[in-house]
Amino acid sequence: MGREHLDLLGIDWAEKTHDVALVDDSSQLLAKRHITDDTAGYKILLDLLAEHGDTEESPIPVDIGTSRGLPRPACRLPQEV
Repeated sequence: MGREHLDLLGIDWAEKTHDVALVDDSSQLLAKRHITDDTAGYKILLDLLAEHGDTEESPIPVDIGTSRGLPRPACRLPQEV
């Protein structure tokens, strides 16, 4: 079963900490977090995704921005794309 609307999680990747923002298909901010580059930060990220309905069958797409741009091959996209 697909999503009725598309949410997108963006990660601004930095050296040690990262800013995470979840927006809907109208660019409305749904949630944002500041996470660390460790197990605790990864858990916050996974919990945020789960809170907003991320599942194996209907994943929330993830884009990661770095100082060198977006590493598209590392991003998670829905199967339909």
